[in-house]
Amino acid sequence: MKKFSCPICKKSYISLPSLADHVDSSHEGSTPKSVSTLQWLFNIRNKLSPINQSGKSIISGKPTKWDEKHGRYERLADDKEKEEFRKIFLARMRKKYNKDTLLNDADVQKKMMASRSISGVYEYSDGTKFQYTGSYELDFIRFMDANIEWESKDIFMPCPFVIPYTSPRDNKEHFYIPDVLIESKKIVIEIKSSENKHYRERDKDIENAKDEAMKNTNMRFVKIFDKDYSELSEILKE
Repeated sequence: MKKFSCPICKKSYISLPSLADHVDSSHEGSTPKSVSTLQWLFNIRNKLSPINQSGKSIISGKPTKWDEKHGRYERLADDKEKEEFRKIFLARMRKKYNKDTLLNDADVQKKMMASRSISGVYEYSDGTKFQYTGSYELDFIRFMDANIEWESKDIFMPCPFVIPYTSPRDNKEHFYIPDVLIESKKIVIEIKSSENKHYRERDKDIENAKDEAMKNTNMRFVKIFDKDYSELSEILKE
C-alpha cells in the first residue's frame, strides 16, 4: 500500500487528506499561509516551490488553478481547453481501437441497451446526466458522485469507444463496449455481478479474450464485482 510521509516529522499516512489533517493538528503554523496544506504537500512531493500557486496546462503550458477537492493542479487552463482535449482524446481512442464498420453497430448496441426496462438516467450533483443500464451501474455513478465527488466531465458512461477482440469460438473479430471510462486516469471499468455463476463460467473464454484485448491498450482495466469499490478507490487515491 502506498504511504505518504510528513515532510516535517516523517510520520507516514495511507492517504493525503489524513496526512494534511496531521500537519494541521501537529505542526500548526509550520506551513505557509499563501497555500492550503494539501497544496503545500503536493508542491513538496513534486519538487515545486512550497508556495507555488499554479500548475501548467498539458496543451498550452498556460497556468492552471489548484483543485483542492482532488488535491492537485488542474491539467487544463479553462473549459475551452477541456473541450479541445476531450475531442483529441476521443479521436485518438477511436482511431486506435475502432473500425468504421463497428461504429454504427456500437451506436445501435448503445441504443438497445438504453431502451431496456432496467435502464434510467442519473443526474449528477452538478446537473450532468448519465445513462445507466442496471442497478449496479446506478450504484457506481452514485458512488462517484456522493462518495468520491469525482468531476463529472471526467466520466464517460458508457465508454465512448469499442474494444475489438477475437472470439475463441469462431476466431472472428467481435467488439464490446466497456461500461465506464475515467478519462484523466485512462481507466476502463467493467461493472459486474457475481450472482449468476453459471453464465460467468459459460462465457469465461469470451471474458478472457476481452481481457487479453485490454492488455494491448495503454489503459488500466478495473473490474468491479458486487459494488465493491475498494480497488478503484485505492487507484484514485494514488
